[in-house]
Amino acid sequence: MLRNLIGGILSSGIVFLGCSSSEPAPAGTGSGGAANLGTGGSGKGPVAPGSGGASTLPNMGTGGVAALGCEQLNASQLQGGQGTGGAGPLAAGSSGVAGSSGSAGASGSAVDCSRIPSGPFEAKLALDVFDGAEDIAFDGKGHLAGKKGDTLILAQSNGMSTVLAPALPLAAGLRYLSDGNLVVALPSQGKVVRVSAAGEVSDWLMGISVPNGVYPDFSGNVWLTEFGADRVLRVDAAGNITPIAMGDAAKRANGILFDEVRKLLFFTNYEEGRIRSVDVSGLGPFVANEAVVVRASKFDGLALDRCGHLYAVDNANDRLYRSRLNASGKVLCTELLASFPTSVANAQFGKGPGFDSATLYVTGEPGKVYAVPVGVPGVAVPMPP
Repeated sequence: MLRNLIGGILSSGIVFLGCSSSEPAPAGTGSGGAANLGTGGSGKGPVAPGSGGASTLPNMGTGGVAALGCEQLNASQLQGGQGTGGAGPLAAGSSGVAGSSGSAGASGSAVDCSRIPSGPFEAKLALDVFDGAEDIAFDGKGHLAGKKGDTLILAQSNGMSTVLAPALPLAAGLRYLSDGNLVVALPSQGKVVRVSAAGEVSDWLMGISVPNGVYPDFSGNVWLTEFGADRVLRVDAAGNITPIAMGDAAKRANGILFDEVRKLLFFTNYEEGRIRSVDVSGLGPFVANEAVVVRASKFDGLALDRCGHLYAVDNANDRLYRSRLNASGKVLCTELLASFPTSVANAQFGKGPGFDSATLYVTGEPGKVYAVPVGVPGVAVPMPP
């Protein structure tokens, strides 16, 4: 969420779910020296046993909490690779579980989900041309949409930019629809607008209390978080609204992501630092469950890679995490991937010429865009024709 809309930053500790070759480790003490104790050093809480892993989490906990690097996972625990080609929902890996690599669908390429590199990674400044929004959107044609002051611009990887639309106020979520329109959440005006390829701005959804995250799917829906009303919504192509979560379960709902394969909706509770998931495969009623056993000060934007793993941005501490999930969406482990020198809120995988598909591009309200090479492509998302 845009920091100047929600006030000061709350500070809290972070709890990680470690992972070993089978299930999360029980409480105990690391025996191989590979698990890092938090700054409290008391060993209280779950402590993953050290097993010589090459990449463990840095010393970050405040109560002696530790975690084992995600490279210890067995291939059979992981989600299969998801296809990148195709205009609809992506294909899961063979039987929904990976062997050495998952099936990729008709025109996608296979991804070896058992061999993606563990973090942390170095975040490098990729672009410094934006400000006035906490999000960006790839059009798949070599452009990245974002705000520069009150102007919506399209930037290339070399920093050259053109104006798409003038006179837009402070913006939150930005995402492209498959028809070529860009949806933009305007929290201060309580609405979501559409911006055409020609730069024409039209109201799409009105009367929304601080709209924040937006996420279009391949069925024509837009999944939306209503930060000011503690609601998570599904809006179909005709504008019909279906509440997915409300009240405490959707308290300060912020980042949002729809997993086409698992039919799971993920969203964050910003001020509680939680990530929740909802099975939306049926007609409801829907139940929001806590999805990722990791807490951050303020979780914001989410992203998903082609192996079905979830990425989350901690807006308060300017960090990026990845939770590796199995085929049913169960968390296997969570690892720190990167830290940033300026505020960050959202992350998207590169799409189109000039941008790397296996790199997460992370940005926030100051507008700087950082590149984090995570070593696996993102899932397919709607793109302009």
